[in-house]
Amino acid sequence: MDLEVRHLQLVSTVAAVGGLTKAGRRLNLSQSALSHQLRDVETRLGTPLFLRVGKRMVPTAAGERLAKSAQEILEALASAERAIQLFAGGERGRLRVTVAGYASYRWLPFVLQRYRQLHPRIEVQIPEPGAADPVTDVLGGAVDVAIGARSADDKRLHCEPLVRDEVVLAVPPGHRLAAGEFAEIADLAGEPILVDASGVGSVPGNILIAETSATLELIQAGLGIAVVGRWVIEPQVRAGTLRAVRITRRGVWCRWSAVMLKELAAQPHVRDFVALVGREMRGKPSADI
Repeated sequence: MDLEVRHLQLVSTVAAVGGLTKAGRRLNLSQSALSHQLRDVETRLGTPLFLRVGKRMVPTAAGERLAKSAQEILEALASAERAIQLFAGGERGRLRVTVAGYASYRWLPFVLQRYRQLHPRIEVQIPEPGAADPVTDVLGGAVDVAIGARSADDKRLHCEPLVRDEVVLAVPPGHRLAAGEFAEIADLAGEPILVDASGVGSVPGNILIAETSATLELIQAGLGIAVVGRWVIEPQVRAGTLRAVRITRRGVWCRWSAVMLKELAAQPHVRDFVALVGREMRGKPSADI
C-alpha cells in the first residue's frame, strides 16, 4: 500500500479547510512540510489531487475521491481507537471538548478543578473546532463532546440536555433598544449584527466574528449587536457593560446540550464531565432545566 495514515489526514484536512496554512495549524505541521507530503502523495498516485484557485486549494476529481475515502478510513480508525480506550476502562486518556456557536468557557475552571479530583489521569483538551457543524467533528472523531444550543438527530449520537436558556439581544447600555423590556424582529432593521463566524453563510451588513470575547468587545464599543444565550453575557449584564434585551414579548428559548457518541455516553469519565458542566451552567441566574 502506497499511502499512509498521515497522507490520508493531510488530504482530508486540506479538502476540508481549503488551504495548506490552515491545514498546517490543525495538523501541527509547517506549510513546507505539508507541501512536501502532498507532492509525495501525488507522486505515488501519479495524479494531482488539488488545484490552486486564488488562495484556495480545490480538490480535483481524484482528490475528491481520495478525500472521501480518507474520511471514511479515519473515522473507522478513530472508532477503533475509542473502542480500545473503552476496553481500558477510561482510567487514562484524553477528553476533547468544544463549545459551538458563541463559545463561553466560564464554567471551565470550576469544572476542571472538580473533574481532576474524580479523574486525575484524564487530560481535558479544548481543540479548535474544525467543521462548521461541531457534530461533524464528533462523528469524525476530532471531538468527544460538543456543547451547544442544539440537539442531534442521529442514531449514533447521545444528546444530554444541560440547561434551558433564553436567547436575547446583547446591546450596549446606551443603545436605542436597551431601554425597552423587549424588541420585536422589525426593530432590528438596519442594525449591524455580529454573527458567529462558524455559521453557514452571511447577510449583507453583518460582521463575521470568530471569538466571543471579540464580539462582546465590539458590542460594548457600539459597533453592533448580537443574538446570544443570556448566560453567555450574564457577567457583563451584572457589571452593567451590556444589556440583555428579550426578543419578542414572550421571549425565545433554547436548550443547551452535550452531544457525544453513544458508545462514550456511558463511560464514567465522560458522564462525570458532562454532569459537572450541566451543574455549573444551571447555577447561572438564567438556568432552568
